[in-house]
Amino acid sequence: LQDSGKKISVCFSALIFGPFYFLYRKMWGIGIFALLLDTIIRIPAIIIWFYDQGYVIPMFKDLNYEFLIFLSPFIAIINMIISISWGVFATYLYKHHTLNKINKIKQIYPDKYKSMLPKFGGTSFMGVILIVFFITSSYSLFI
Repeated sequence: LQDSGKKISVCFSALIFGPFYFLYRKMWGIGIFALLLDTIIRIPAIIIWFYDQGYVIPMFKDLNYEFLIFLSPFIAIINMIISISWGVFATYLYKHHTLNKINKIKQIYPDKYKSMLPKFGGTSFMGVILIVFFITSSYSLFI
């Protein structure tokens, strides 16, 4: 990536896990954006799933389910394009994020920035756990 100057390389973790990859890498801004986008895109599928189970979500009772079913393939294609985009551009975004973070740490701690890098860098498994908990608990809003 650095030698070629290209912004494109494949990151299978980001391709498969999308928002969770960014949150794990402490890229909070893009991670939350990706999570919100992913959630919004999945709302029609969630509504259809509940409808197929025989449960009508009160806030969507007047919704045309046949139209949602018609839109399903298009939504799936959009979701696939977004997932591929995360996988293709994740390495570039992570590199850009990391270099910005290192430069900020150098400005704040010019004499001891190397000793501060482990404190501010690394990954956040707990962030992913909290987001998974948030997502699973947010499904109860539809019930």
